This record gives sequence, structure tokens and C-alpha cells, in this order.
Amino acid sequence: MYRYRNLTERRQRILKVTVEEYIQRGLPVASSYLVKQYRLDISPATVRNDLAFLESRGYLRQPHISAGRIPTEKGYHFYVDVTKDKLMLSSEERKSLLALFEIQKELEELLHQVATFLSQLTSYLAYVFAPPLSKSRVRHIDLVPLSSTSALLVVITNTGQIGKRVINFNQDFEEKRLRALERKLNEEVFDYSLEEVERLQNRLHGKEEKILLDGIASFFREEEEKNLF
Repeated sequence: MYRYRNLTERRQRILKVTVEEYIQRGLPVASSYLVKQYRLDISPATVRNDLAFLESRGYLRQPHISAGRIPTEKGYHFYVDVTKDKLMLSSEERKSLLALFEIQKELEELLHQVATFLSQLTSYLAYVFAPPLSKSRVRHIDLVPLSSTSALLVVITNTGQIGKRVINFNQDFEEKRLRALERKLNEEVFDYSLEEVERLQNRLHGKEEKILLDGIASFFREEEEKNLF
């Protein structure tokens, strides 16, 4: 909870109940409603000031000027942090949850299983979104020889997604040359976003590098459409 040290106990409580109210009702939450609903021993003006402070710190936002506030992603993170230790799971539910992470698996498989688990746990429809690839960055590239003229391009991002593309060079390509190209690409595109990969692609003159960069860019663009489970 160290990250929330700039929030007083009162502001933490107001943020918590604001998130809870929005989850329950799906409507922007007004200061007067909070005072009445939770019998807060402070004035609506004080609550308004606290809501404005929370908005300035990125925990809440106001859909339009005359509306109440709704949580941002940062506000939901706060809510999870302050409530996660108070959730009660049965031994079977806890066992099922831990089983999700016992075996290392690709992110897509994990998120699909998480969506299934949430739906079974709550008896509701569950949506799980993968981290957007538009905000992801290249962490590592592997080139696995498939034949004398082709290789498997493996792209690993900082958010855990793994992309695979078969690359055809249309000419004989020695493994020694492939390894040199792999090292060069890892140096050049480490921590690059899709936009930066595309800019580099326009600057390079080497045919093989351009083919591989096109494979990396294609992975970013195509996977962006498959992040909902």
C-alpha cells in the first residue's frame, strides 16, 4: 500500500466506495449521493474536493462537467489492492486458482483459462482483455531454422505475448548467417514498439532484415485484434 501514501484514510475510503458504487450501478457517482448513501460525517463540499483531488491524481474521471465521477484503470487497481486480502475463497476455489499458474503456458492460453475460471467462480459472463500490443515492446527474438531457405521467427514482448511467423528467404541461408542476423536484430529492436519497428524498417537497406521486421510488424498488427477472451 506504499504507493497510496499520498491518499489520506478519508480519501481512500471515498475512492473505495466510489468504485464500489460504479461497479454496482454503472452510473457516475456524485458527492451528494455518497454522503447520503454512506452517512459520511463530512459535507458534500468536502467530498467534492476529495473527488476532485482523486481525479487530479488519475484515480477518477468525469464523463462530462455536470456528471459525477467514474473510476479509471488506476482507480480499479487501487480497489483490487485494498480488497484482495479480504476475499474469501473455498479450498476448492483456491486450489483451482493456484492450478492456473502451476504450469508455465503462453499468455493466450492463460487468459482463456482465466476467463473460464472467473465465469465458473461467479456464474456470470466474464471478459478478459490481453494487454494491448500497441503498448507492448519487443523483448527478444529467436530465429529457428526450418529448412535451407526458411526459418521460424519467434517474437516475445514485455507483456508476455509470443508471436510466431514462418519466414521464407527464397534463397539458401546458412545457420551461421541466421545466428548473426538474430543477434543484430535483438540489439536493434530491443524495447521497440510497433511504430518504432516500422520506422526502422523504412531506414534499413538489407533485404533479409526488412523481411524479418515485416514479420515482427505483422505480429503486432494481427495480434492486436485477438486480445479479447
